Amino acid sequence: VCSQSLLSIELGTALVLVSLILFASAMFMIYKMRQEPKELLIPKKIMELIQEHYPSIVVDFIRDQEVSIYEIHHLISILNKTNVFDKAPVYLQEKLLQFGIEKFKDVHPSKLPNFEEILLQHCPLHWLGRLVYPMVSDVTPGTYGYYWCGPLGLYENAPSLFERRSLLLLKKISFGEFALLEDGLKKNTWSSSELVQIRQNLFTRYYADKEEVDEAELNADYEQFDSLLHLIFSHKLS
Repeated sequence: VCSQSLLSIELGTALVLVSLILFASAMFMIYKMRQEPKELLIPKKIMELIQEHYPSIVVDFIRDQEVSIYEIHHLISILNKTNVFDKAPVYLQEKLLQFGIEKFKDVHPSKLPNFEEILLQHCPLHWLGRLVYPMVSDVTPGTYGYYWCGPLGLYENAPSLFERRSLLLLKKISFGEFALLEDGLKKNTWSSSELVQIRQNLFTRYYADKEEVDEAELNADYEQFDSLLHLIFSHKLS
């Protein structure tokens, strides 16, 4: 009987010790989790850009509330509109309230750089995503690769958008010219005198820098150039 009692005591003691060890391990893990920084939804390089361009309170908010890229777009837009936080989406309002809206009182409205422009300038994949997404509703996701890397206008033997001459040509076009030519193709006014003049000016600028243009292209005529330009705009760029 004594030996059975001793065995029971030893088992009970062992169970208590095991429970204490498990409890201590659990508490240690909780402590470590609280000490470690939260895993951010924002890639490290983008976070560095945010730290470079925005006030520290914005950075603190992103870290504390695990804010997404999409939410940052909304936040910067709101901060640039005299801090109209009630216009924020509900899910962002909840995070702002939890963090403390009053902490943003010293952020001057309309002084913050456009977040989209920063992403387009520094993040090639974001730029590529913007390029392929907006204008191709009639192209299925399964054919995106061919549409954007294949021949312009999907015409056989046409150059691709990412060939050197296409990229050099796009480099020479101003935003205003791009908008006018795009609109002209949509409205069937491509042959108007105004747009013809724009394209002729582009032709002159394109071949003015002989160091950039391939030697084989130097003898290209205006019709060939204009045909390439028409293919590019037919491809519906963003």
